[in-house]
Amino acid sequence: MKQDEQMIEELLNAYSTALNNSDAAAIAALYVRDGCFMPDGLPTIKGPHKILASAEKFFERRTVQAGYSILNVVVDQNFGIVESVATVAIKNFAGHATSMKTRDLFVLKRQAGSWKIARYIFNTFNKK
Repeated sequence: MKQDEQMIEELLNAYSTALNNSDAAAIAALYVRDGCFMPDGLPTIKGPHKILASAEKFFERRTVQAGYSILNVVVDQNFGIVESVATVAIKNFAGHATSMKTRDLFVLKRQAGSWKIARYIFNTFNKK
């Protein structure tokens, strides 16, 4: 169980690193084949190819600095659920900056001995 929790923490660290580096390909690679990203207030984005295209479009106009604080991890065989809080700063190329905290829920799936994102949903609860 501890090994799973460590691997899951590494996955979330990889996700925040990809966000912070504007690396759309790295973000998409962290999802399972039918994975879904469900951002606050926007339609669901399903599948790594659509997640990649959406992330590339997002990073054309802005940068992100994000970090996750894991609150709870539950592992049941080949599935994991992670509850976290993210601190996010978004800056567009016109110089406008927004900071927020989000509540995040990741549903993870074990594949070939590693963890991937099956579903990721978040909502904003503190925006400045």
